[in-house]
Amino acid sequence: MKRIRIQIFIALFLCTIAANGQEAIKISGTKFTYPIVEKWISEYKKQNPETEFKLVRNSSEANQSDISIIAHQPTVSEVKEDKQIIFVNKYALLPVTSISNKFLENIKKRGLNKKEIEKLFFHETMLDEFYEGRATKSLDDRINIYSRESQASSAIAFSNHFGFQSMDIKGKKVSVDDIYLISSIQKDVTGITFNNLGYLFDLETRKIKDGIALLPLDINEKAKISINSTIDEALTTIENDTFETIPVEKVGFIFNNSPQNKEVAAFVKWVVTDGQKYNHEFGFLNLDKKLQVSQSEELSEKYLTAK
Repeated sequence: MKRIRIQIFIALFLCTIAANGQEAIKISGTKFTYPIVEKWISEYKKQNPETEFKLVRNSSEANQSDISIIAHQPTVSEVKEDKQIIFVNKYALLPVTSISNKFLENIKKRGLNKKEIEKLFFHETMLDEFYEGRATKSLDDRINIYSRESQASSAIAFSNHFGFQSMDIKGKKVSVDDIYLISSIQKDVTGITFNNLGYLFDLETRKIKDGIALLPLDINEKAKISINSTIDEALTTIENDTFETIPVEKVGFIFNNSPQNKEVAAFVKWVVTDGQKYNHEFGFLNLDKKLQVSQSEELSEKYLTAK
């Protein structure tokens, strides 16, 4: 009996060493997705405590990541032959300004249409058409446009929706993270920018953050009220309809497409299925059911089916 106990102890000890020696799944990429990715990791580990993760915050380590997060339509160079992309959720971008910006008072009551948004963010133009019977100076004399750098996912997604390239967005560029776009317009009452719902709304109160206001858009009155109410109403409205004034883009996980990459694939499949229930909590939209099912089946067939 004593010998059996010793053997069991040794086996458990060796298993512990193996588990502790397991390399963590490294994840890096678009920073505004990190809050929900942290939630996914936390919930996944409750069911799979043996799986370790490391959310990379240092750009110098990003090239060594097992999963790269991308929040715009990928180019060929971003998803090479040895890579796989699986979309995990979606996000919407809305134009926003300081609540003290006088420009708010002068926008036509019906709200900005697609062409007017293009003029604001991409063209040197006059603001006369936005004001009621008043001559104005040039656009730059009236407002300051803020956006991320050209390579940032939000800038790419926003400009692509309106038929432009990210380098075409005019105005001042903000680095590091999209959250700093909010502080920029809070400090500058003439500032206008765009951002995702998770940064525009307070995730605790579910209401628009203090000091900012969404720019009125040319959409039906019911949708307009909903989008300006709470983040939950905005998410439901945008999920159930399509608006030409509201860019919506998918978030993707890029990883090696080796059949042996089972641990990563298992986590990604969980995100595509069970992980969807956490999207709204952090201001993200759910995947379309058809895409959700097809991707889940692809992951199972390619990586998780026993061979």
